[in-house]
Amino acid sequence: MNLNIWRQRYLALVVFLIPWQARWIFGTRELGIGASEYTTLSLYMVDVLMLVGIAWGWPFRMSISRIKEVSYRLAIALGVILVVLLGNIFMSVDISSSLLKFFTITLFSFFVIVVIKFGSPHLSRLAVVLSASLQASFGLYQFLNQEIIASTYFGMSEQLPSLLGSSVVETETGRWLRAYGSFPHPNILGGFLSLSLLLVIDWYFLVYEKFQKWWDKNGIGNNNLWQEPIVKKTGIRVSLLLVASVIISSGIFVTFSRGAVVAAIVSLGLYFIGKYWSNKIRATALGIKLLTAIFLTVAMWQFIFPGIWDTRLSLSGRLETQSTNERLTGYKDAVNIIHAYPLLGTGISAYVVALEANYPNLQSYFYQPTHNVLFLVYAEIGLLGLIVVGWGLWLARFKMIKKFLESPIVFSSLVGFIIILILSDHYLWSLHAGLLLWVVMFASFSSKRDQLI
Repeated sequence: MNLNIWRQRYLALVVFLIPWQARWIFGTRELGIGASEYTTLSLYMVDVLMLVGIAWGWPFRMSISRIKEVSYRLAIALGVILVVLLGNIFMSVDISSSLLKFFTITLFSFFVIVVIKFGSPHLSRLAVVLSASLQASFGLYQFLNQEIIASTYFGMSEQLPSLLGSSVVETETGRWLRAYGSFPHPNILGGFLSLSLLLVIDWYFLVYEKFQKWWDKNGIGNNNLWQEPIVKKTGIRVSLLLVASVIISSGIFVTFSRGAVVAAIVSLGLYFIGKYWSNKIRATALGIKLLTAIFLTVAMWQFIFPGIWDTRLSLSGRLETQSTNERLTGYKDAVNIIHAYPLLGTGISAYVVALEANYPNLQSYFYQPTHNVLFLVYAEIGLLGLIVVGWGLWLARFKMIKKFLESPIVFSSLVGFIIILILSDHYLWSLHAGLLLWVVMFASFSSKRDQLI
């Protein structure tokens, strides 16, 4: 077995371990009264594993021809964005948090490049599906037991329905603890599972499409059809992917994350519309099978635990009203901070410190990023930063679409998924675990599709 195969397996292992939140906290800063997650300086174990993966693959034996293969424009775009973020550090109101955020973004960017250049597309996807299935199962266990045990090794804090600060759903029957998995918040688990569900369904279609090509060439008149290895392999794969879709759908249900559910509905809706447009018969047959499995799964859990989702959907109840008011207040606070730091911003990962200056001496949990990534990024990097980053993305626009997202159907589905989450929450930018979802997205969707099966 050559070294390249071991490297592919190692990179896939790191992708599988992305939900692992074990970390070393090496710095804290009081925010109001108490410590805050947003001003805590940590080195995550998965970061160390990524550094090893980068060292294993870097510098790609970088000849001029390999640089051209990566694309000058793409390299320039990434360089521009990183330079803007680096310059932003020196204007930050919290330099230490901004410096750590810059390190994290740079690390994740280079790790994604290594996975794309050296990883196995099949193993990367398999790692995400297995990880999501495990996290969904773990979330179901947490919800059914209504308890999350603290673990330093898994990076989890204790969560109980009775504890203030735990994410719960309040109904007439009491407080229900939402599933966290090994993530720091149920919404992040929900986002990870929704993204993984899209991946599973896309893989399901790919397997069938490959089989259809084989059938058109070899299947007709084959008397020993069921003896063919591809028939057995296809049957096993579609069965396992169908099981994974049921498990992951169940996990999404017990996160009670509205944003994740809407993101899943929008992304899957766009995906099925695209597939229907390209092949009506196949999309209808596979779509009915998949959607029936997902619908029956959700209906089963709704039947077992009736009424829990009603509060989330109706936005009624004390906690839902409080959540809505906090979001509206957060938008107003973001506008005020943007007005205070219009050109250069507060500095990346320094929004909450600027918020503290406006509302001093409150409990630390009061200081939360606004639940909108666009507002949050604008507040942190300022107008000048947005202009330069926008120019960098514009340089890479064609290469990004061609290189990373070869299928227009998948591309539109991911755009829909991203838009919903960035408009409904902040974790895709504000939290380490949220930034890891970008790694999952590019590592699993950016490979050549003919290498996946």
